[in-house]
Amino acid sequence: MLAWASRILLALSLLVVTAEAQGNHYPLESVTLNGTALPESTVLDIAGLDIGAPLDKSGIEQACQKLNESGLFTSLNCHYGSGPNHGYALTLGLTDQTALIEAAIEVPGADEEEAWRWLTAQYPPFDHKVPVDDTAQRFLADALQQHLKANLNGQPILPRMESDLTSSKPLVSFQPETLPKIASITFTGEHAMTSADLVGLVGRPLLGQGFAPHRFRQILDTNIRPVYEDRGMYRVRFSSVSLARSSPAAVAVTVAIDEGPTFTLGEVQLEGEDLPVSAMLKAANFNKGEVAGWSEIQRAILQMEFQLKRRGYLEASATPERILNDSARTIDLRIAFARGPLYRFGQLRIEGLPPALRTQARTHWKMHPGDPLDYDYPNEFLQQFLSNVDSRQFQNFSSKLVNGAGDHVMDVTLTFVPK
Repeated sequence: MLAWASRILLALSLLVVTAEAQGNHYPLESVTLNGTALPESTVLDIAGLDIGAPLDKSGIEQACQKLNESGLFTSLNCHYGSGPNHGYALTLGLTDQTALIEAAIEVPGADEEEAWRWLTAQYPPFDHKVPVDDTAQRFLADALQQHLKANLNGQPILPRMESDLTSSKPLVSFQPETLPKIASITFTGEHAMTSADLVGLVGRPLLGQGFAPHRFRQILDTNIRPVYEDRGMYRVRFSSVSLARSSPAAVAVTVAIDEGPTFTLGEVQLEGEDLPVSAMLKAANFNKGEVAGWSEIQRAILQMEFQLKRRGYLEASATPERILNDSARTIDLRIAFARGPLYRFGQLRIEGLPPALRTQARTHWKMHPGDPLDYDYPNEFLQQFLSNVDSRQFQNFSSKLVNGAGDHVMDVTLTFVPK
């Protein structure tokens, strides 16, 4: 920090173009900003400057030092000279912090989105994100502390590094120094499930923990939403979360839930190059017109991927898009498939069998070198082969795919462990 300060003061002493004495006070006529997305009013507030207010060279130095100490800028140049009316004309070259990290404002009882609107009105680059720089985070925490002081009971706001439950990415959480403990959770508005059932889904990660609003809602989404979607209820939402003090350091939380309607499965559309559509849909066995449970739909999609893998596309993957038709209460699926490269069979290796059984196994093996690799054939072969021999002589058996000679060539190793 001292190095920064010395560079600022050096720039001031070299670039001053007035000949006035150090102690004289003159009005601040103008401020010109270069290189920052922050509004002029925000920069002036950080610096403690007012247009028209008298100040001297020392006051300008202090203002630039305040800007530097905010941590919001990676570089800072302060130039000043004489204005048209013989006051000070100040030019600030500021480079905003661009290394940003996701953030949440978690103050119990406060409206997080209102707090973000307030913050981004003054600091536009920081929309649900804040600088990685610790100094900048502490500065923004102090600003939020002033704005949300009615919800803090005199506590400071601290930036804490956590992990976002949805993305698993690091997250800066602005929290009071001490969060109230969650003493109880109650749900209202539930019909498909009981309040006790819902508490059972979230009780372990929440009860007894500090109440952090953003994290609380993420845990609701992560633990409860999938259960409703398995019942075809895709519009479930947590319309409000309210608190009541159960003790000075604990809160009772009430969650109002709107379960929404139940959706049935509508149309299913497959997208991708040269797909065996009929075989894929037959394997999926979608139940159109019935309740569209998401886990069941996902299992069906895996069966379709499996059909591609059995045709040599070992890296096949599906990306489903859900299209909710609220008026008909149906969910249509648009599923895009990426096949990836075609893998071919290379060689068969057999370990642990005596010569006669090894010859028998090779005789019955159907896949030839160069054939598209059937992902599941080795397992099917093992089951069939062992049904025709005395399997009790083996302690264990397995199949394994290993890289063969050439691009996208896989060899198969069958291993038998005798007793």
